[in-house]
Amino acid sequence: MSKIKIMIVFVLTFMLGALYVKGINKSYKVGDKVTYNEVDYYVIEDSDEKNDTVKLLKTEPLTVAEVNQYGAGHVNMYVTDDTSSSYYQQANDSNGYGGLAYYSSLACGLNGSEWVSDGCTTDYEQSEIKYVVDAWKTAQAPQAIEARLMTYDELMENVEKRQICTGSCYDGTGLKYDWLYDSNYIYWAMGTYNDSTSHVWTIYTTGAVGPYEVNYYNIAVRPVIVLSKTQIETNNSVIADNNNIEEENEDNNTEITKVDVPNTLLKEPFLSTIVGGAILIVSIIVCIVIINKKKDNI
Repeated sequence: MSKIKIMIVFVLTFMLGALYVKGINKSYKVGDKVTYNEVDYYVIEDSDEKNDTVKLLKTEPLTVAEVNQYGAGHVNMYVTDDTSSSYYQQANDSNGYGGLAYYSSLACGLNGSEWVSDGCTTDYEQSEIKYVVDAWKTAQAPQAIEARLMTYDELMENVEKRQICTGSCYDGTGLKYDWLYDSNYIYWAMGTYNDSTSHVWTIYTTGAVGPYEVNYYNIAVRPVIVLSKTQIETNNSVIADNNNIEEENEDNNTEITKVDVPNTLLKEPFLSTIVGGAILIVSIIVCIVIINKKKDNI
């Protein structure tokens, strides 16, 4: 075998290994359901094989117990000077989920018998929500690159016909996908409503997107995380492959039933790197053996 042929074999095998590694770096589409750390999430933004990370929305909000646990010692659930446990650490029960004010203080909320809002802020960095989400991330999503609420821009990407509520509108549905809302709870989003100092965006029980006062205490917390794809477990996850998928509903885009990739490699993406690397190493060894044999025959 000539040196040129040997080099051609080597290059082709090298390319095969590289393409194998690239091919296992999965794509995800909005609505795909995945599992991380034994918790289920929905993908909220398309992520192709060129991206190492994916944005995920927790399938359900934090429970009453979780909000109490992660807000303990800091979050003032009821605006008051009293820091006893009955006032300082109790989340409101919103159908089993933890209702929590976005921001509260004696100048933003119920001060005695008076409801005040002149001291409110919509800044997420100052919010009670951020404290709870950060504490939840440390305990439940430690590998996440980021944990927060859904942003206004992310909501707009998922709003059908830009249906936005400027007041109380519980009779219409604005969000495209039913997994983005639930009739049992309203949940907070990140983003100031129309430059208000006291209102932020929320997702209503009907899927409409509209404002709520930051000191309202009965709204749930549904975290978003940014996660490396290598952390995602399959565990009956719905994995998108733009070249080989079957979709039941073109408008919904949540039922994806077929991917021709081994589950073991999908569950542990680093295995794909090992396999691809092994192909490359074998190709090098084969070339060395062939060259040495050729030398021996000379």
